[in-house]
Amino acid sequence: MHANRSEHMSQKRFSREGRKVRRLTFCLPPMLAPFFLCVLSVASVFLLTLTWEQAAGAKNNSDRGWLAEGKTENGYSGGGSFNKLDIKVEICDWYGGAAGAASISMDDSFASCRDILNKNGFKGTYYLSGTDKFSEADWDIWRSVHLEGHEIGCHTVSHQSCHILEKEILRWEFSTNRKDIMTNLGLREEDISSFAWPYGDTSPGSKVIASEYFVSARGYHINELEDKDPADFMFLKCLNTPRYHHPADDPPNYFQKADEAERLGKWVHFVFHNECLDDGAISYLATKNLWVAPVGAVAKYIKERQNSYIRDVMQTDSHIHFILASRSCLRPQLFDQELTIRVLTGSVTAQAVLVNSNPAVFKRGADHTIMFDVRPSGTDEIKVVTTGSSRWTGNGAPSVREEARKTTLRLRERLAERDGMVINIWISGRERLDNLRNNNIKYLFVDIGDTSPDGRIMTPREEIVQFVRLIESYEKQHGYDFVILPYSEINTYPYRLDRRFRENFIKDYRELMSLGFDGVYVDIEPVRKGEEEDYLEFLREVSIVCPKGMVLGVYAGSLSDSEAGDERDNEWQWPLSFYQRVAEVADLICVPGYDFNLRSKEAYQASIRKQVESLCAIGLPCQLMLTVPTHKREPETLRNALTAYNSEIKKHSKHQFIGVCVFAEWTTIPEEWNAFESGT
Repeated sequence: MHANRSEHMSQKRFSREGRKVRRLTFCLPPMLAPFFLCVLSVASVFLLTLTWEQAAGAKNNSDRGWLAEGKTENGYSGGGSFNKLDIKVEICDWYGGAAGAASISMDDSFASCRDILNKNGFKGTYYLSGTDKFSEADWDIWRSVHLEGHEIGCHTVSHQSCHILEKEILRWEFSTNRKDIMTNLGLREEDISSFAWPYGDTSPGSKVIASEYFVSARGYHINELEDKDPADFMFLKCLNTPRYHHPADDPPNYFQKADEAERLGKWVHFVFHNECLDDGAISYLATKNLWVAPVGAVAKYIKERQNSYIRDVMQTDSHIHFILASRSCLRPQLFDQELTIRVLTGSVTAQAVLVNSNPAVFKRGADHTIMFDVRPSGTDEIKVVTTGSSRWTGNGAPSVREEARKTTLRLRERLAERDGMVINIWISGRERLDNLRNNNIKYLFVDIGDTSPDGRIMTPREEIVQFVRLIESYEKQHGYDFVILPYSEINTYPYRLDRRFRENFIKDYRELMSLGFDGVYVDIEPVRKGEEEDYLEFLREVSIVCPKGMVLGVYAGSLSDSEAGDERDNEWQWPLSFYQRVAEVADLICVPGYDFNLRSKEAYQASIRKQVESLCAIGLPCQLMLTVPTHKREPETLRNALTAYNSEIKKHSKHQFIGVCVFAEWTTIPEEWNAFESGT
């Protein structure tokens, strides 16, 4: 967790098979003549309401945009009457509110364009054919492509023209191709939703069969942009590969087509084979207001958008309320793409967004416009809390949440009788839990495996569930309460903390909390110079989605050696001023107690004492823990660290330190546990 981490990283990372989790997703009867008129009025309103609901459920795609200004669509604004609303709600045509979409796909099992895609933070779609003849080395390549976050699609086994194949042979091509990929890459059926027709050849009957296996199928030899609502999902339009086989059939200018997609709100699709002949067009997409995503993600978004509509828009003095409804039931395991909702709040200002009572991250736009993402579940109740509500303050953060976050006794109440003991670990059996319980360890910082470049937890969900159930079973059996916080060590040099990364990270960690974890531990380092505000904004987004009572922990940089409070000696160090700003968001900050590059015991202990002294002096509004090593060599040992920590902490009657975090338990020997227990 610092500049010189190669030693502990090699000890920390286990084999693919052995270690931890690898990845971590609804009449009054007419009694008297004077009441006849009233009864008729009530009936009229009832029939009108039914007619409106039927009309809402039968909307076509063109009615999915902004609600016409002044049209309430069941909007209620207090006072017992329907009023003209100055709000507008829509499902955006494209994710993130982009003007259009773009995809890049590679055919025939060629792994081209990886470098340029990864450099731009884009994810492509790789269509595999001939999978029955892949070697283990071939599959290793595709495992790495998949782990980079790219989509893997099907392209048949034999790469024959599908319009000439008999039905049973075609089904064999689809099923075998998909099974090969699933078996060798560890994917599920729902993970493989995209198909590309070899040579672009198909037939009406072939399309019907393909629709049983895939959400979409891409054609070829078309050279056109796809509409926002494709006429045929089983023959999606695309641009040809430049100078591949038939130069006369080369596509039109990629740059012009990207401009056109942005201007017309369409979907541009580049196709490549053995060479990435883009001439810079892929990087050019980064300059356009286009959602660049794999084919499967875009196709799912369109189908979910077509299946969804907005109803029951209502405005009160304190909030805007509406329902995101679905016309039919789409398989949630397959259709997992979030939809972007845009709300024009009119004369009021949005303070927070609740989706089914859970806080959601939202982005402010111009003219009182906000956008946020929702994964449709059938009927989703959405509330936009606005100015006028006394319960919410800040940039989307509820005051009740802030109040809970600043309750300094909250963490102490969840610890054992002794001060906090925290450990980084992956639990594989009950023997380790016995060892931890015997040493009064309560907090477990759980390494949940690697994170993909686009922010997704790569460990299978079933392994996460198995781990949580192990902890719960052990706690119940022994009457012992662990507090488990998930983390994945992420270095910001190969990773870009862009919007897509943040959304995926938050989505997956929110699911971890729903499975039984007690909060989030953010281990993203270093905070690079010039990116401090981005890091703080990311922490705020995480804090918003943390339910009340959950812990937001952060692994910090070591305290800067600079005397000036705002200066940073290097990207791995934090000045006091940055500690203060992070402490306003986090519940717990873990202060590094190793990787100082100091050669003597005296210098190392002096550094520990200085960090503890400086942080005690400024009175941070959160709890602190000092991380102490058991995986390092002299002078950075647990005994040296504890001696310095205890000698310094005794000088401060009031402080925020609640204990130490042992890193890493897998190297801890009985002698060190004894030192830990005695505090020396």
